[in-house]
Amino acid sequence: MVEKMCQWTDYQYDLPHYDACHKYYDCTSSERSARSEDDMVRTCKYPQLFSVDSGKCEDFSKVDCGTRKEAMKPCDYTKCANPDEASCFGLPDGDNVYRTKEGSPHYVTCLTQRTLDKKVCPMDSRGLYMQFAPGVGRCLPLDASTLRD
Repeated sequence: MVEKMCQWTDYQYDLPHYDACHKYYDCTSSERSARSEDDMVRTCKYPQLFSVDSGKCEDFSKVDCGTRKEAMKPCDYTKCANPDEASCFGLPDGDNVYRTKEGSPHYVTCLTQRTLDKKVCPMDSRGLYMQFAPGVGRCLPLDASTLRD
């Protein structure tokens, strides 16, 4: 079915995936011999979504997915060992705890539940990495009492 739709476009345009807004059917590829529908599916770079209007992957904030599912987690785009890896799903905008690395210098920057960046806190004056403090949303030096055992 998708191959026929690609033929109708004379292989000039990529087509939106029927269900997933971050995926599309690659109709413009020069490789057309014996392709199955699955072989034609491509995934946009995270966090882009496929625009029906432009026929290409664009910034998620500029795309209307209509009835297609709007992926938000990085692991919706690629397979991950932990599905919450670097996910901002359910978190407010701004800097937040890196869920799979809590209690560490790692944190994520979120916008509309999407991960815009993964970051690491800087070192303090003692040469130790500061820890991301989720309660205050920033990096803080480790308390000296935390270092004693």
